[in-house]
Amino acid sequence: QYGISLNKYLFEPLDETTYYLIRRDILRTLKKYFSLVRVITLKVFSEAKDEEQGKIIISLTLQLLDESLDIFDAEVTIA
Repeated sequence: QYGISLNKYLFEPLDETTYYLIRRDILRTLKKYFSLVRVITLKVFSEAKDEEQGKIIISLTLQLLDESLDIFDAEVTIA
């Protein structure tokens, strides 16, 4: 049950609706499994040239809500 199943978006169009649904799934998963983080930014998009190639970029910045308050950045390209 852990994680995000992005394969359901495999043949979906690269448009704002798909980006919104992916973003929503990521936020739900973080809320369920990582309650000790605060999402600072979450962007789901593709660059114009990547839309033709089917690439999605997910950029995420999180802050830990423990005594350290560390901030982490992650960016993933899914092709």
